Amino acid sequence: MDEFNDLSLDTLCAALCKVMGVEPPKEAAEAAQVIVDYADKKFNGEKADRLFMYNPDAIAQWV
Repeated sequence: MDEFNDLSLDTLCAALCKVMGVEPPKEAAEAAQVIVDYADKKFNGEKADRLFMYNPDAIAQWV
């Protein structure tokens, strides 16, 4: 899991776009390939039709 801690959040937009088969915005940083590869493996090469993002750190600021 340590490799995920080295990724910047700005690579998430393009990675999630690729997981869904959507063209990332031109302003997006390059996709985190480890995320794309993981999703491709888990989805057997299929693209996701929806995503659910859970970020407990972001929720904590509102509690």
